[in-house]
Amino acid sequence: FKGGGGVPISRHKDKIYIDTSPVNNLIIGTTRSGKGEMFVVPLIDIYSRAEEQASMVLNDPKGELVAMSKDTLEKRGYRVEVLNLLNPLNSISYNPLQLIIDAYEKGELDEAQNLCKTLTYALYYNPSAKDPFWQNSAMTLVNGLILAIIDECLNKCKILD
Repeated sequence: FKGGGGVPISRHKDKIYIDTSPVNNLIIGTTRSGKGEMFVVPLIDIYSRAEEQASMVLNDPKGELVAMSKDTLEKRGYRVEVLNLLNPLNSISYNPLQLIIDAYEKGELDEAQNLCKTLTYALYYNPSAKDPFWQNSAMTLVNGLILAIIDECLNKCKILD
């Protein structure tokens, strides 16, 4: 159909009425209540049929959505990539250190250090910690180790080249 996709708001006989305005939706239901089949799968179908196809990023911890939609999406011209942290062999790769490595290689050491701090903050920060000394120490230690390993590996790569 013409235009972009939208959220299904009503069905009547063979027609689906969609809201094409930018909206946020909260779908609440217990486990196995049909949230995926009743809302998410039709939403994927609508967006993928639209003349102006949208990019989609879908959270699919059980792998059910990709199992139901992958073939159809690929037939409609989508490149489907799956980030599966539980089974990395059936996944695209993701290196959380890559941005830090790239900045370090460019000589942007302050940026590499800031990116490193951002990563370790996400891993170690605990707002309810009674004594922040331990988490701050962990972050500082891991920051130093990451940057030292990157430096060491990049120097070894230069030697090998």
